[in-house]
Amino acid sequence: LESLCAIVHVCCSVSQDMRFNPEIDLVKDFEPSSLLCMPVKVPQPSEGKVIAVAAACHKEKNVVFTSRDVDNMSFVLRFSSNVLANTLAYERERVLKKQNEALLQVARKLFTSLDNLDVLLSEIMHEAQNITHSEKCSLFL
Repeated sequence: LESLCAIVHVCCSVSQDMRFNPEIDLVKDFEPSSLLCMPVKVPQPSEGKVIAVAAACHKEKNVVFTSRDVDNMSFVLRFSSNVLANTLAYERERVLKKQNEALLQVARKLFTSLDNLDVLLSEIMHEAQNITHSEKCSLFL
């Protein structure tokens, strides 16, 4: 992602550009005549790390993005990158917390079943099934 977004790119003949994927036309049901792509970069302290790519398309034929369009999009991305970076960080922390809580729950159940091997093995498989969201889970000794 980083290497693809080193610069702002304005393309006036999208379908002729070698980087353009024609399958996009099928998905969006239109052929853009011009395309503006810009990197969304993480703000301080990781200055310069690209976390996303923003793209704007004109549906109309023969319409070209201007330097004002580039400036406006840059302005919007500069402020929205803070929100996006914080949201991504929050989501990573939320997933990590959920994983840690699941592992802690497994440890609690295992320690309460140490005196009975059948119950212990059953608890291990039950928790493995819960953590992996699988239909069945087996333990072969």
